[in-house]
Amino acid sequence: MTFNGAPASITSWYSGPIVAVVPANASTRNVVVTVAGVASNGVAFTMPRVIAGLSANTGLPGASVTISGSNFGNSTGMVTFNGQSATISSWSNTSIVAVVPSSVSVVVVPWDTCLSW
Repeated sequence: MTFNGAPASITSWYSGPIVAVVPANASTRNVVVTVAGVASNGVAFTMPRVIAGLSANTGLPGASVTISGSNFGNSTGMVTFNGQSATISSWSNTSIVAVVPSSVSVVVVPWDTCLSW
């Protein structure tokens, strides 16, 4: 079994479900099971987005905030501060730089609600 080509450790495999540990180097793509050299069709697997840290957890309008983490994807999504959309300065799979919108007077960034897809 592989997750986008990264081999997984199988913990259980019988006539029912296969149980595997997602490898550390897995990424969002397909999961494929190979038996006797024959690969199955791929089924989409999505890695969870994880916020590891913020460059600042408070800020005034116009301030840039860097959000670090993993699995943000390489396509620009949306960041909100107090429900207001921020301008994105840069976006990568591991880092986002967002500008606090002018419509927000002061912001305290909640860890679980600052990213939207």
